Amino acid sequence: MNHTKGEWRVTKHRPLNSWVVDVNGDDLINRTTIAQCYDNEADAHLIAAAPDMYEALTAIKNDGKVEADFWKLRHKALAKAGGKA
Repeated sequence: MNHTKGEWRVTKHRPLNSWVVDVNGDDLINRTTIAQCYDNEADAHLIAAAPDMYEALTAIKNDGKVEADFWKLRHKALAKAGGKA
């Protein structure tokens, strides 16, 4: 899968009073905005967790077996989706 690389995170964008999902948010020159959610912080956290969810799901094999790090990946994705990461 070819998605924007880096840690997707949620920040509050003050001028527009919205939630922003971005990569490299502290670097104003190299910042990449993934999404902007105007009313719902929970939506922003779900979007930010997408790469982690994808990584966890790819740890499940076609035969239903999971790779050793699946549970760690699952925990990370769910924490991020819930706004706790």
